[in-house]
Amino acid sequence: MQKMKMHSRGRLAIAALASLLLGIDALPVAGAADQPASAAGAPSLSVTLTSPRQEQWSTTLAASGSIEAWDEASIAAEVNGQRIAVLLANVGDRVRKGQPLARFADDFLSADLAQAEAALEEATAREAQARANHERSRTLVDSNALSPLELDQYAATAQSAAAQLRSAKARRDAAALLLRKAT
Repeated sequence: MQKMKMHSRGRLAIAALASLLLGIDALPVAGAADQPASAAGAPSLSVTLTSPRQEQWSTTLAASGSIEAWDEASIAAEVNGQRIAVLLANVGDRVRKGQPLARFADDFLSADLAQAEAALEEATAREAQARANHERSRTLVDSNALSPLELDQYAATAQSAAAQLRSAKARRDAAALLLRKAT
């Protein structure tokens, strides 16, 4: 008897699954009448097949009161980490070669250039001092006041300062180029 009930329930489950997948109402299963009254009275799942249809919805809503933004969002495009401040041309506009299309916010670019110029001034001062120290150390070699190792250290320091100066110039030039390309 127990096996018979499980077998009937299994058939009902398969029929319900098939009806869900096929989109049809559940089909009667053979042996369903043999089930006890409590199982026959249980609600069954039914699926109705419908077709999509087009409907018109009103585009206006009558309401009274004030409308305020619930949350404000600042929307801006960024290119290479720079925010576009002003668009000078819109989609569909005719443009000519060389015409500015947008202007980036240049406040960070100006600050980067100022920082690069200050670093260049520091590097220039360090390079001048290192070069002067190297020149003075050369005059002391004949008097044996400096060892060859110390002379080499002054020369290396002067070379390093010269390389740092070139690097600072390159950073300044790159920052100036970015500022010029902001439009």
